[in-house]
This record gives sequence, C-alpha cells and structure tokens, in this order.
Amino acid sequence: MLALGVWGGEHDFSMNLFARQDQQGLAVGLTDLNTFTEALGDAKAPPITLSSDPDHPYAIEGENVPDFNTAVDKTCDFQKNDCAELANGALKGKFSVSDCDEQSSRCKNFLSASATQTAFLSRVTVAGNDDFDFLCEN
Repeated sequence: MLALGVWGGEHDFSMNLFARQDQQGLAVGLTDLNTFTEALGDAKAPPITLSSDPDHPYAIEGENVPDFNTAVDKTCDFQKNDCAELANGALKGKFSVSDCDEQSSRCKNFLSASATQTAFLSRVTVAGNDDFDFLCEN
C-alpha cells in the first residue's frame, strides 16, 4: 500500500486493513460473543452467535433474541439448567444446584460487565478502480 501513497504524492503515507476487514470483504471478528469459560461439571454456557434475523440478531441454541442483554441471560440460563441437571443426576454430591445458581450470577455479571464486543461486525466490501479503493459497509 505504500506505493499508493508515493504515487499520490505522500511518501510517508501508510494504509492498512483494520481488524474488522479482510481482503475478501468478509466480516472479521468474533463469531461467538460468549467469553465466559467457567463450567461446573463441564456444562459450558452455549455460544452467542449471529442469527439470520436482523430484528433478532443473536442466536443461542437455535433461539433468536433481539439484544445482547437478553442473549447473556439466555446463554447463562441454559448453562444453569445443564449444571443443575448434572448436580441432581450424574454428578450429585460433587456440587449443588446453589453452586450452579452462583455460577449463573457470575456468568451474567462477567458477560454484562466485561464484554468488549457486544455486536457482530458489519460486512465490509473492498472494491475500487485504478485511482481509488472504496470501502462499503452492509
């Protein structure tokens, strides 16, 4: 890209692709907005992924929800239910349902307070002609 800067008369011009773009115009970023890793009994909180519904852009285990906070509640609630089933069944005595409740609170607090990305990045298309590059966001 330095050649473009020199050609344009700016010898120290430097142009880079940012983290949200790639050369094919694909969206770059997290594909799972759930970064909570604690898992009693190995019952993990399910991924928060992008749905195909623009009015409900977040998907958790096939359920689409309209906003990040609802997605956080859903993913942590799914984990809590899975954890409670293990506490009452296969792993009875290893931990209790109240431990699962506490983990759910930590999950919700962690994701609500520490999430650095709460939305999916837009799709970026890089196009151009001989003189210019055009960046178009969808």
